[in-house]
Amino acid sequence: MDREEKTYDLFETEKERTVTTKTNNHSQLKKFDFDDILDQAEATAHTQKVPEKPVKAAGRAKEEPEEKKRSKKKKSDYVELDLDGNPVTGTDEQKEKIYRRDRRRAVGSVLLGILGWIKELAIALVIVWFVITFVAQNNKVVGTSMQPTVYANDMVIVNKFIYRFTAPVRGDVIVFPSVENGEKVFLIKRIIGLPGDVIDLRDGKVFVNDIELVEKYIAVETTPISGQVSFPVTVPDDCYFVLGDNRIVSKDSRYRSIGMVPKSRIVGKASLRIWPFKNIGFIE
Repeated sequence: MDREEKTYDLFETEKERTVTTKTNNHSQLKKFDFDDILDQAEATAHTQKVPEKPVKAAGRAKEEPEEKKRSKKKKSDYVELDLDGNPVTGTDEQKEKIYRRDRRRAVGSVLLGILGWIKELAIALVIVWFVITFVAQNNKVVGTSMQPTVYANDMVIVNKFIYRFTAPVRGDVIVFPSVENGEKVFLIKRIIGLPGDVIDLRDGKVFVNDIELVEKYIAVETTPISGQVSFPVTVPDDCYFVLGDNRIVSKDSRYRSIGMVPKSRIVGKASLRIWPFKNIGFIE
């Protein structure tokens, strides 16, 4: 069988192409009409389904928000109002008068507000001053002279009001001013002797009018201080003999620099401990 050799020559015209097939020494020409091919392809395309594009459902157009509508209003649609809510109308001169009047009223309103605030602050300060001066105040304990009743850094409320209506009694813990190293300080001590009492210290105990004073609030003995007040001693009128509960370290009426405390010098009664929280309670 003869080997067949194929070669493709392309001849283009407007309506046809010719493919030549060569076999050995002879050649055959085959003509293809491309119009037929195009017609066949168009017929095939018509038989295929073309996906339809979704059609939007008909409906009312989306309404714009009310705020956007208002923002699109013309400037002429707005009416200026004064502070009373009345329309600002008239000539430019009349409008300017209205503007000046409103500005004065606004400034006056601000000033009245500031004056009201200052008035309220002044009233509050007066109340605070009255409470601190005549009713009560907060004091911080410094030192250990009143242990174990109160300790250093305890916060106590001093009742300044009580002694305006009643006299101090034995056992009250009071606060009074004193001077140490040229500076004014406030001492906290316990009243032991009242006006007219005879106080004596012997055998480590306190005697009031020759009767031993039972003191459950102390844990140490009470002894005179050498070179200071001599015992027995009588408490003068309108004065009080005071001692600290921690008698070993307390500087009190046993010292000449402290002595008897006049009633007029008593600031008030230490009646309540408010700090630390775990020890909140009345002072006895």
